[in-house]
Amino acid sequence: MAWSDYITTVKEQIRNNKAKLLIEDELKDHFEEQIKAFQEDGLSYAKAEEKTILDMGDPVIVGTEFNRIHRPKLEKKLLITVILFSAISLFVQFVVGSVIDLATPNYFHTQAVYILIGIGVMVFIYYMDYTVIGRYPFLLWGILTVLGLFFLRYGPRGYNGFVHLYTITLLFVPIFAGILYRLRNLKLTGLILSGVIGAIPILLALLGKSISVIIHYMVIYLIMLNVSVGKRWFGNRKIGFAVVWAGTIGVPSLFILICLKFGIPLLSDYQITRLKVLFTDFSSEDFLYQSNTARQALVNSKIFGGSSELITRVPVVESDYILVFIFSMFGIFVGICVVALLLFLLYKAFRIAKVQKSYLGYMVGMACTLIFLVETFFYVVNNLLSLRVSILISQQALPFLSGGARNIIFSYAIVGLLLSVYRNSELVSDRTHQKKRNWLQRKKDRIISIKVNN
Repeated sequence: MAWSDYITTVKEQIRNNKAKLLIEDELKDHFEEQIKAFQEDGLSYAKAEEKTILDMGDPVIVGTEFNRIHRPKLEKKLLITVILFSAISLFVQFVVGSVIDLATPNYFHTQAVYILIGIGVMVFIYYMDYTVIGRYPFLLWGILTVLGLFFLRYGPRGYNGFVHLYTITLLFVPIFAGILYRLRNLKLTGLILSGVIGAIPILLALLGKSISVIIHYMVIYLIMLNVSVGKRWFGNRKIGFAVVWAGTIGVPSLFILICLKFGIPLLSDYQITRLKVLFTDFSSEDFLYQSNTARQALVNSKIFGGSSELITRVPVVESDYILVFIFSMFGIFVGICVVALLLFLLYKAFRIAKVQKSYLGYMVGMACTLIFLVETFFYVVNNLLSLRVSILISQQALPFLSGGARNIIFSYAIVGLLLSVYRNSELVSDRTHQKKRNWLQRKKDRIISIKVNN
C-alpha cells in the first residue's frame, strides 16, 4: 500500500469535509518527515514508506479515531449561560414594562421578539463558516465602510448621535481580526497597513461626532494590535510595540494640531459642555439629572428586594441603567449574581479564544471577547462606580440585558460567532483557509521530491 492510498482509506472514515482536508495535510507532513528520517537511517524510499505505514497502524482504525476527534463541537457551558441571560432578560424587561411608563406600546412583547430574532441569528452564525472572515476581510471591511457612510448620510439620528453608528463600528472588530490575520506575513509593512485600515471606523465615528463610539472602538483596536504584535505576527516585538504606540500618540496629536491650525472644530458646543460638566461638582446641572437619580436609587438598594420609587424616575433605564434597575428592584444579592454571570461569560469567551490552534480562530475569538469585555467594563463602571461616565460615554449597552433591537441581536450575533469558532476548533487550521498552490506547482514539487529520494 502506498502512503497516498493509506491517506485515502483514512479519509473514507471521516465524515466532515473540513476535517478531511486538515487530516490529509497532517498525514502528508507526517509521512514525508518520517520517510525522510528512515532514509537518513539508510533505508530505501520503498522500505521507508512501508515501515512508516506499518508504524501508523490500521488506516480504518486510525480514520475512525480521527473522525471521533475531528468533528464539530458545542460549547455547552457558554450556551447554557446564554440561555440564562435570555431568561433573565425576559424577566427583567417584563418588570421594566410593568413598573415604568414607556413610550413603546407592548414593550415586553417587542423585547421578546428581539430575543427570538437574536437566537435565530446566533444559530445561523453558529453553523456559518467563520473562516470567511479570513478569506474575504477586505471585501467585508469595504462593505461595512460603505454601510457606515450610508448611515452617516441617510441614517436616523437620536438625541446623542447616529442611531446605528455604535453597532456598525463594533461590527468592524471581528473583521479587523481577519485583516490582522491576512497581513501578518508582511511584517512591519503589514502592521502599518493594519493600523491604517483599522483606523477607518475611528474616522467614521469622528464624522458622526461620537466620543463614546471612538472610546469603545479605540480600546479594542489598540488591544488587538498589541496582542498581534505580542504574538510576533509582525516580526520583532520591540519594533512592533514602538510603531503601535508611536502611531497611537503621534497620529491623534498631529490631527489635533492640524484642526487647531486651520480652525476645524473637533467637538460640538454640546459635547464641550458635557465635558465641562464631567469635571464639575454641580449636581444641579441638567446633564447630571439622569446619573444623580440613578445614584440615589443605587444607594437605597437593599440586600434582598427593593423598591421602584426612585428607579422609575431614571430616563432610558431599560437600556442605559438596567444594572442599576436590577440592584434597585431585586436587591444587591441578585445584582451581584448577575455581575458574576457576566464575568463567567467573559471567562468562557476568553477560554474559547485561548484554546484555538488556528491564528484566525484565536484572533476572531479574542475580538468577540474584547467586544463583550469593553461593553461590560464601561457599563459596570457607569452604573455601579462612577455614574458621571455616561456624560462622556453616552452610547452604552450591557450584553443581552439592555433593551433594544440593536443591542440584543448584536449580542446574540457575537456569541454565535464565538460558538462557531469553538465548533470548528478541531476542523480548521491556518492551512485550510490559505490559498493553495496551483496544480502545476504542486506537481513540480512532487517530481523534485521523487528525484531527490531516488
